[in-house]
Amino acid sequence: MWKALDYLRPGDTLAGPLREALDTTTPGGRLVFHVFAAPVEFIRELVVEGTREGPAVARGQRLGRPPALTAEQIRYARGQSAADLEAER
Repeated sequence: MWKALDYLRPGDTLAGPLREALDTTTPGGRLVFHVFAAPVEFIRELVVEGTREGPAVARGQRLGRPPALTAEQIRYARGQSAADLEAER
């Protein structure tokens, strides 16, 4: 967690006080620790989730949003683009 907090800019209000000892034996200290640890844990979970999706992509499974255009519409658009480029020459 401390390495993640090093990304804070030196002028941030959080950077100064966190250089001091954080007493996790008090309720306030535990609260501060959890408040700062929660986003780090969230980012870690996002990375783990993305890592798990990698093999699915390699197997050819389509993930994410479905395509907006059909294969025929894509061919038509590419044909129009090629025709426009030829017309400009």
